[in-house]
Amino acid sequence: MNKDILLKIDEIIHYIEQMPSYQKYLLIKDKMTNDKEINNLLEEIRILQKKLANNSNNIEIKNELDLKNNDLRNIPLYRDYLNTLDDINNIFNIIENKLNSYFDKKIN
Repeated sequence: MNKDILLKIDEIIHYIEQMPSYQKYLLIKDKMTNDKEINNLLEEIRILQKKLANNSNNIEIKNELDLKNNDLRNIPLYRDYLNTLDDINNIFNIIENKLNSYFDKKIN
C-alpha cells in the first residue's frame, strides 16, 4: 500500500482516539470491567442465552433472560456505555460512508 495512504489512515485513527466521545467510551468501559453487578448480570445473561439456544421453546428461560436484560439496561453506567457506544458507531459509520461515497465516485 502507498505509504501516504497508511499515514493518513493513522491520522484518522489518532484523531478518533483523541475524540472526547471515544475517551468517554474507554473510561466507561474500564469502569464496567470493575463493576461486579454488571459483570454478574452479563455472565447470567450468557448462561441463559446458552440455555435458550438449547431449548428455544422454554418460556421460563426467555422470561428470565428478558428480566436480566432489563436489569442490566437499568444500570446507569451500562446505559451510558450503550449510548456512548452508539455515538462511536455513528462516527465510524459516517467515516465509512464518506469513504465509500468517495471511492464510488472515483470508480464509477
